[in-house]
Amino acid sequence: MFKSSDRQGAVIAGGQYHHLTSPAAAVERARNMLKIERNLGKVSDSLFDTIVANEVGAATALAARMLGDYRAATAVVHEAFKTARSEFSTYDGSESPRSWVLGYVAEEAVKRSSMQASSPRCDDQSQPDTEAALHCLRPERRLAVILTDVLGMTDEAAAGIARVDLRTVRRRASLARSWIARHLGMPDRHGPAPDGAMG
Repeated sequence: MFKSSDRQGAVIAGGQYHHLTSPAAAVERARNMLKIERNLGKVSDSLFDTIVANEVGAATALAARMLGDYRAATAVVHEAFKTARSEFSTYDGSESPRSWVLGYVAEEAVKRSSMQASSPRCDDQSQPDTEAALHCLRPERRLAVILTDVLGMTDEAAAGIARVDLRTVRRRASLARSWIARHLGMPDRHGPAPDGAMG
């Protein structure tokens, strides 16, 4: 379903997608195409494929950060894109294509993460590995801190992708930062996380 050879707007170089247009231009183009196709009474596969082409790199990066495993991440992205395609007729362009499609990736990644057993290292308060600490977090908190601190998104963008309100995403990110700081033995500037060993 998702062939890399015929993606519009992106090329593969060294295993990474590089956009041929700016993200803002891609958003505007997708919205315009969506409006035209809705006026014609049909939303085509080509429009969805264009969105996928522009966002597959960001989707894979998010899933890989969430799961810590590239193979699992590609499975998550594939499943998320399948779900997004089945619900594409409901997309109204009120949010950017990136936020819309990454919402499906985030949802699938949280679901997969929730099914994974936590590592025994998560109980080791002196574990010096930041990446390991990140994967000891509860999936919803991990998502919030990955979106904001790792991928550098605004709180507003993170809330849209996580499909929660702004207050919730900020609280989750704050609790995640606090737990990581405690776990790594760093000075805690975010206040205590009150609920046990898992972050």
